[in-house]
Amino acid sequence: ATLFLSRRLPEVRLSPLQCAIMVAVGCQHRTFDQLAKEFAAPASQLLALFNKAMHKLGNHFRALLERQEEEADARDAAAGGSSASQRPLAS
Repeated sequence: ATLFLSRRLPEVRLSPLQCAIMVAVGCQHRTFDQLAKEFAAPASQLLALFNKAMHKLGNHFRALLERQEEEADARDAAAGGSSASQRPLAS
C-alpha cells in the first residue's frame, strides 16, 4: 500500500474506491466490516475490489521481475557468458 500510495508505481492504475480500500486496510489497519459500514457497501464487494487491486499489483511486480531477469540474461550474453551460468528464479 505504501509503495502505491507514495506514487512510486505510476504504471499501476486503481479506481478511487480501490485506493480508499488500500489506505484503510494497508495504512489504517481497518477491517472490511468497518469499511462496509463506512462505504455502505457489502464487505464481499469491497473484498473483491481489494483482491483485484492485489492482482494488479502482483502482476506489475511479476512483470518487473521478469524484465529484470531478461536484462540480466542479455547482459550475460553480451559479456560472453555461457548458458550453464543461468540460474532459476527463486520462488
